[in-house]
Amino acid sequence: MREVREEGVAAAKHLRGEIYEARADTKDKWIRLLFATQGRFSQVLLSLSAFEKKTNKTPPQQLQLAEDRLESWKARGRKRKAAAPAKKH
Repeated sequence: MREVREEGVAAAKHLRGEIYEARADTKDKWIRLLFATQGRFSQVLLSLSAFEKKTNKTPPQQLQLAEDRLESWKARGRKRKAAAPAKKH
């Protein structure tokens, strides 16, 4: 994620929609982190799912989990905005 923070999403692999994959490989494991950028200027790197990758293809259930978590995150934000009192000028 340090590379993504410093270089932007070009350092990650785009999977679909807003979901990206960052890699952390060790000698004997392939670790993957699925994330999305959020915030007004995409300054928030929202970690959605992390797993040990055992095949070349990202498991569909991990991708679906990341998408579900992202939608849940957005829904909570929409509820907060709707519940906030209007500002008086």
